[in-house]
Amino acid sequence: LSCADILFSFTQVLSTMPVPKGTPGVYGAIGNKATCTAQGFFIQIGLSVSLYSFCLTLYFLLRVRYKVTEDQMRKHFEPMMHLLCLGYPVTAAFVCLGLELFNPMKNMCYIADYPPGCTMNKDIECIRGEHAATYRWAFSGVPMFATLFLVPFTIAVLSWTVWKQNTLMETNYGRASWSLKNSEQEGGRPKVLDTKSMIKLPNPQKKNGRMEREGDMQQESRKNSRQKRSVGRNQTMEVVHQAMRYVASFLLAHVWPLAIYIAYANTPIEDEAKLAPLMILSFVFNPMMGLFNFLIYIRPRTLRLRRLKNCSYMRAMILAAIHPNEPSLQLRRQSNHTHRYSRQVTESRRKI
Repeated sequence: LSCADILFSFTQVLSTMPVPKGTPGVYGAIGNKATCTAQGFFIQIGLSVSLYSFCLTLYFLLRVRYKVTEDQMRKHFEPMMHLLCLGYPVTAAFVCLGLELFNPMKNMCYIADYPPGCTMNKDIECIRGEHAATYRWAFSGVPMFATLFLVPFTIAVLSWTVWKQNTLMETNYGRASWSLKNSEQEGGRPKVLDTKSMIKLPNPQKKNGRMEREGDMQQESRKNSRQKRSVGRNQTMEVVHQAMRYVASFLLAHVWPLAIYIAYANTPIEDEAKLAPLMILSFVFNPMMGLFNFLIYIRPRTLRLRRLKNCSYMRAMILAAIHPNEPSLQLRRQSNHTHRYSRQVTESRRKI
């Protein structure tokens, strides 16, 4: 995914430079037919970025919802995912290369007719790319439409599954606590046989003290159960929000090229200058999906650093990016683990 993203972003950064020199209406064109073909070829291979994004969300859905093991993923699902993500774009790129479909479009080279607009103007004879619009939708438009629908759908199903599992755990935990409480009130707790109690009469003061201690322990147990449910609910919402951020990043990067395809298919060649705003948005946001995903990935670490160091969000983000293994974070994790372990030991001793 990262290699395909870097390759695709590099071809986008080149912009109009690979377009053949002298192409009318294209500023900065200094290339030739070979450079134009190369740009279109690697842009087509860059389609694997969208497919890998979908397969990544599908991987987590299979692992969380359908309990697919790592061995099953490696043996059965991952080969099919790689075949789809690499085989389809590479095969389409070589087909377009053989049919000479990579020609100058507006501000880049991709699957297009040549001369530009010959398929829409009967007075211009097409030299190559007569059925370019059909191939463009088959090799790029349909997969992009599919991923724009499937990625948010998969993330929504995954978030709903996590929320449902957390709600079920809270319900079962609450029922177990309620059942334990009733059994203790009804005297259903198992007792250990004590020979001394057969001889000596129970002391009312000791009995009252024991009942007070049990009441305090029950109150503390209910308080801890409420805190655990609150923490679990917050963690579930954080998972859902993090998933929504990844979906927003994906849509922000891929909605603009799809809008260009739709507008390009319905715009005459003399009005293509009106597509300049969409072109600019596409060239700005489409290569930045990797950066957006990286910032979303380090966001939890950034928030922890900001609370720990009491600094600005920008400084915490830079520290999280430059020092992924921050010593202070490791110490914080160790201290949290030690505090949690000591609290468990204290509760166990109190129950004993």
